[in-house]
Amino acid sequence: MKSPIVLACALLLPGGTLPAAEEIPFAVHLAPARAGTSYVVGLPATEVAVVIRNETSDKASGVIPPRALVLRNVAWVGGQPAARRWHGPVMGAVSENSDHTLSLNPNIARLSLQAFEYGLLFPGDEITVNLPLTPQGEEPPVLKITYTWAGDSTQWPNGLLLPVDGAGETTQFVPATTERVVARHNRGGLGAWRATLAPAAAPVPEQTFTLPVILPLAPNPDYQLTGGISIIEAAWKSGADQARGPWRGVYVAALRTWFFTTAGGRARAYERVPVEHPPMPPTAPPGYVPKPWKWTPRELPAMDLAAPDAFGRGDNGSTAIQLDAATFGPLLAVAETGAGRYATPAVTQVPADKFWAVLNLAREKKLHLGQTAVRPASGEPRLQLMFRGQ
Repeated sequence: MKSPIVLACALLLPGGTLPAAEEIPFAVHLAPARAGTSYVVGLPATEVAVVIRNETSDKASGVIPPRALVLRNVAWVGGQPAARRWHGPVMGAVSENSDHTLSLNPNIARLSLQAFEYGLLFPGDEITVNLPLTPQGEEPPVLKITYTWAGDSTQWPNGLLLPVDGAGETTQFVPATTERVVARHNRGGLGAWRATLAPAAAPVPEQTFTLPVILPLAPNPDYQLTGGISIIEAAWKSGADQARGPWRGVYVAALRTWFFTTAGGRARAYERVPVEHPPMPPTAPPGYVPKPWKWTPRELPAMDLAAPDAFGRGDNGSTAIQLDAATFGPLLAVAETGAGRYATPAVTQVPADKFWAVLNLAREKKLHLGQTAVRPASGEPRLQLMFRGQ
């Protein structure tokens, strides 16, 4: 297993110039991958754990003052949109006490009016974010982090609140004193910031930086893991003309297909179709055995850049898509959304043998296959495929 790759934020700026110390608040590295995990060009990696640490401290150089930070977005440039909630309500009733602390009662099934911070990092705090990724080549993918300053240590007790156990099942949000910050043991996460707590709070200034992440790419001998062809060959033969703009490629093994998309929504596919009795070329040498498949280019409906990363991930290569019954009902049984205020949209597991029929119908009706973040009242947020315009 390879050791974690520590990324110096000095990689941010072109030309080898170093940014000012005020612009380098984080240390970022990949957590060690699970045994058997590898990064292959064109293959989606669903578990890419990125560790982000607040590096503001006066112990090292005395240049960067210790400050609290809150994350507002962490995502790969050109990758899947972020599903994780960084700033928003919590489930339960929140009340303010006479001492200006907060009480959260999780037994009341409603979303709070107040907006909490899910990525609060004090100096030394770390948070791990899972960011699925499909490597596109030897060039390192680029990580984008958006954050904002939340004050120095003199401002924490009045401006920031930390969760502690309260009476019964309630959670109290109390001032972030030095002792309470230390008691977090460098585990970043949930907190409240008075400046952003109210529903009508004014937006705070945000900063964004990007940095390349060097991935330990695994070999793919003879492209065995990607249908027997490379991303470059598949793009060319599918009709993904690089002269018309950059294409993003992903191989979905369950569907035996390369998919290529652009930021503008154009999409192409290159499917490996089994052939029961492959023809023998007239000029074949003695002992030649024809391959029992052929590659076929396919037209696709317009779709989001990283939508194909979610294809074929269900049982037997099925794909979860939110479908409109009036449009797709004639093709397959469409799941219906249940009743209730906090019911999340139902998704249909489109089996592999219906997948192309669904995409062909969407293309005929000029629908756009997009990804949207679904953040249920309880449970983990997720990205969901759905057609726009249906």
